[in-house]
Amino acid sequence: MSTLEQQLLVGAVGGLVAALVTSALAVYAVKLNLDHAGESDRKADQRRLREARLDRLRTSLEPALAASLAFGQVVKDTQAIWSQETPEAREERHAKMIEDALPALNAARVSLMLQPAARSLIALLDDKILPAFMSYRSAKAFYATHPMDDERKELDGEWEKLRDRIAEFRVEALRVVDSLEQPI
Repeated sequence: MSTLEQQLLVGAVGGLVAALVTSALAVYAVKLNLDHAGESDRKADQRRLREARLDRLRTSLEPALAASLAFGQVVKDTQAIWSQETPEAREERHAKMIEDALPALNAARVSLMLQPAARSLIALLDDKILPAFMSYRSAKAFYATHPMDDERKELDGEWEKLRDRIAEFRVEALRVVDSLEQPI
């Protein structure tokens, strides 16, 4: 084989090797780009799902928080010694507030039950706030028919329990919302 043939062969093999290396690098770059695009799409999907979950949670929390505020206001108004309205008018207004709050609260509870992030909120509503409110209402109804000397003390204690549980619900609601707002 002559020198010219050897040079041509070396040049051809070198060009072939260069083309193979370039092609391999191009394929590797395409693979990296596809992996990055897939990861980016996965994170975008996670963000969309989280934002949709957060929107559903906020939509459910609004009536639940409004109902907890209505319960608190009913009890606070009942505890007030001085009031510009008659007790009958106040009771009628409170009944209307509760009547308006309960259907929205029940719808919110169903929605919250379907969201794993909100299980602690449902527990607070079902196990603490609603029983505390009903306990207060029962005590108030009992003392309306059986007045006693220490009724104010017991009603104040029931009010404090309800107020503390409503505050606990608000704190937990903010914690749940904040946990869903963490960046992905």
